[in-house]
Amino acid sequence: MNSISFIYRIIIAVVFSCVLGFAQEEARPAIDSEAIYQRLTELFRAKDYKEIQKYIVELKAQHQFAAEDALLLSLVESGIRAESDPSRLEASPKTDLAAETRNKVHFKTALLFMHSRDYKIADALGRTVPPLLPYYIIDVVSHSPIGVYGWLNSDIVKHADKRESRFMPYNQEAAAVLYTDVNANRSGMNVTGKADACQVSFFVSADPYGISIYVENRDDKVDEVLAGLQTGGSLEMYLQPGFDHVYYQWMANIYPSGTEVYDWSSPNEHFRSLKGRLTCESAPTPDGFGVYMFIPWDLFYDCLPTEESEWAFGVLPWTRDGGFTWGSGQVHDLHKFGRLKFRGLNSMLPNIKRMIVLKAWASFQKALPAIQSFWNDEIRGDQIFAKEVLAPYVETLQKEGEKVSAEMAAETVEELFRTMVPEWNEFRYRVDTLRTAFLKKQLFAE
Repeated sequence: MNSISFIYRIIIAVVFSCVLGFAQEEARPAIDSEAIYQRLTELFRAKDYKEIQKYIVELKAQHQFAAEDALLLSLVESGIRAESDPSRLEASPKTDLAAETRNKVHFKTALLFMHSRDYKIADALGRTVPPLLPYYIIDVVSHSPIGVYGWLNSDIVKHADKRESRFMPYNQEAAAVLYTDVNANRSGMNVTGKADACQVSFFVSADPYGISIYVENRDDKVDEVLAGLQTGGSLEMYLQPGFDHVYYQWMANIYPSGTEVYDWSSPNEHFRSLKGRLTCESAPTPDGFGVYMFIPWDLFYDCLPTEESEWAFGVLPWTRDGGFTWGSGQVHDLHKFGRLKFRGLNSMLPNIKRMIVLKAWASFQKALPAIQSFWNDEIRGDQIFAKEVLAPYVETLQKEGEKVSAEMAAETVEELFRTMVPEWNEFRYRVDTLRTAFLKKQLFAE
């Protein structure tokens, strides 16, 4: 009887010990993820691996932390044990975290080893799980909302799945040297702020007229911004219409309205400047500010997307809280920016091409008088060239223009889009080509 009683006492003691242990486990205070990462950054900059290992042991003994932090600490320990030899890195621990979250943790861990200049380990950790690029699916519709208040009152902004807000804080070390990028004006912006949460979200839509972008910036100091006591911030935007095309860059003020375009090519037959084509407006909203941007399709008439296309798209908000980026790209880092894809494009493509044809015909008619006047001028021009070369060419272009109307048949639209839109849109360049051929013929005539 005594022996049974003794066994019972042992069992009770073990159970009590376990319960007490569990209670102590749950009583461990949680620690903020940002505090962990900030402390690790300091230690990695000092390249004090012993202190890092000690810090991790203390964390595990004294605190609870999220699954993301657990993975981060595990990767840090693995990287330190590898002693700059990537082949010694242990396999990434299994976790229930989403792939996108795991990628983010790998990227953050790689940045830590960059601080200690352990570049081989940083590169290996960064490549272990390639960063996933965010995608935005653009619905091509018959009519997109127009203007800030058009968007604010539209059905699109009521759908959470159309709102894009997956922004990451801009890389701090990269932000510190942005002054070397002299092309873009980021003066007055807090490019090295350390806020985790970005208050910016955006929507994109397309219709037969072009691409519409609407950006919302939540701001609790609207009146101070309106009064000029606080800066409203700005948006640094990038768009590349296909991977073999020159990209577009522009800055748009969140408030007051204003844009600045940066061309990365001289105007030519295959690159048309965004200047004069970009529409942008901003206005206060109940929760902050809205920014509306519109880009017409005729800018991209020779590189229209398909439903399989992926266009690189960069949105970098510079706000009072700091800089952020959609995707993991830094400025001009196009291969790491997010991607745009187009849904419902095929059904709207005939209407898109119809508008491009109408605008191309109008563009030709607008450019024609000045070019005719120049070449027919008896002092500045060349009347022989004007009569023998320019006039017949113009006559052909004008005759084809007789087919243009808002009610054109689909077959006519397709024919004019293929054969005449390049001629009408690039009329000035075509005349230059004709002039060159005319002079060569005269120069080498026997």
